[in-house]
Amino acid sequence: MKFILESSNPKDYLSEIPPIIQFHTPLIKNKVEFIESKAKTPKEKVKLAFEISLYEIKHSFDIDSKFVKISGEEAPQSGERICFAKAHLFATLVRTVGIPCGFYYQNVF
Repeated sequence: MKFILESSNPKDYLSEIPPIIQFHTPLIKNKVEFIESKAKTPKEKVKLAFEISLYEIKHSFDIDSKFVKISGEEAPQSGERICFAKAHLFATLVRTVGIPCGFYYQNVF
């Protein structure tokens, strides 16, 4: 697997990518406020964002759901999404707290 860095500028990994990564929605603001109230260091913030994405959001296929939405915003709204949305939620949360984050889609074909 070859990782391709699209930019060497960390600021490029802090921006919104509507509709996938959006910072200013009520649900994301709520999660970010929670993270910032509980975590002080960047490492603590990343860990908490990861735990929110992993444990608070169920994977749609694991619970036999028909939802296949992929935006980060939709994940906390319903409590379930496919792995893309869980990763998008994580990227949204860490970018919102000022930690650069990219993501990679693996081609399995």
